[in-house]
Amino acid sequence: MRPVIRLFTMAAAAALGVLALVPAAQAAPAPVFTVGDTSTYEYRKDCSTQGPPYACTTTAQTMYFQIWTPSTVRNRVTFGYQIEVGTATPGVDFTGPLTGTAVMAANTNWAYISVPLVMDGVAEPSETLRVRLTSSSTAGDISDPGNGTILNDGQIPADCTLSRPTLNVTSLSCTDRPATQNWYFGITCREGGWGYVTARGATVTGNGTSTAECAFVDYEYGYPYFHLQP
Repeated sequence: MRPVIRLFTMAAAAALGVLALVPAAQAAPAPVFTVGDTSTYEYRKDCSTQGPPYACTTTAQTMYFQIWTPSTVRNRVTFGYQIEVGTATPGVDFTGPLTGTAVMAANTNWAYISVPLVMDGVAEPSETLRVRLTSSSTAGDISDPGNGTILNDGQIPADCTLSRPTLNVTSLSCTDRPATQNWYFGITCREGGWGYVTARGATVTGNGTSTAECAFVDYEYGYPYFHLQP
């Protein structure tokens, strides 16, 4: 009986030796939260290059900065942020507080910070600002800021109204188009590794609405453009 007990003891010791070779489970790495770069139009100096001339519109716009992380978060994350002024002037080129909070909902991987722009109608160089995360309710890397550029250019005529019912959908409605004029509205959703990812609305003849929708909620740039077809 004793040899059996010894064999059992040796087997148990061998098993413990194997277990000792298995490394301890490592904690998951802290997530990286990035603020994406963005651009938007502020002044429309050349509203129509084809067909009858139209006055420039002064439809207000909002610049959106996206906060994203590669994997979805299990719990809600609240960020503190600060707007750092570059060449843009607070109260003149954009409004709103210079600090605030943004929320990334549970089971998502994105959030947005909105910055209202001032339509001053003054032709000037493109202007810049930066959004930097200052805090996060969950541990993570928040060191990557986002750069914003206010572009002073565009192709949207004054009889058209720009609207954004959701973050990835933008519409253009026009009310004083020639009856036979064909046009469509487009949006640049983001920049991919191969170039810009765009979305194009349906072609409209005369008055109507053309809606462009990004296939995913990843709105980094938001360049709107109005295009006349021959």
